[in-house]
Amino acid sequence: MKIKKKLRGKRIHLQIMDASIENAEKKFLEVDRNRAHLQPWLEWVDETKRIEDSLRHLFACESERKKGKKIEYGIYLKKKYIGNIGVFDISKKHKSAEIGYWLSKDFIGNGYMKEAVELVENYFFESSFLHRLQIKCDEKNLASAAVARACGYQLEGILRGESWNPYSQSFRNTCVFSKLVSDHK
Repeated sequence: MKIKKKLRGKRIHLQIMDASIENAEKKFLEVDRNRAHLQPWLEWVDETKRIEDSLRHLFACESERKKGKKIEYGIYLKKKYIGNIGVFDISKKHKSAEIGYWLSKDFIGNGYMKEAVELVENYFFESSFLHRLQIKCDEKNLASAAVARACGYQLEGILRGESWNPYSQSFRNTCVFSKLVSDHK
């Protein structure tokens, strides 16, 4: 599976962030600025304490990409890095994967994440790489669920008490949304 390094939309573009100090710094600073916004939903935020942590993550992503298991794109508005979207748990056997995403607080509510999800699904469905995509999120993460719904993903169900949320110190319910290639326009 040969992956495009850049996907262009009408207002944003997605670009694979190679493992470099420049990209690690860019990513770390955006996560650090958005720490309070992201912490309730993303456990890895607490583990991102230094630029080196982001660099280590970028190297891990590169390794997983080479194995065909994960592709992570930075989301850019012009030249400004505003978040990330990744395709992970890629199964070649089942032609399925999961999409995960986050966006800087200053850019939410403008449809940028909807556009990013559509770019990813267009590429992966139209390239015949995948048959099924899913999005999972905390039941309380209304913004993430709204993106899934706006992109036409169907709620398959809610996994009750599925995982521990260290931020809220409670078990979370996880919504599972999916879209098949046959649902894709």
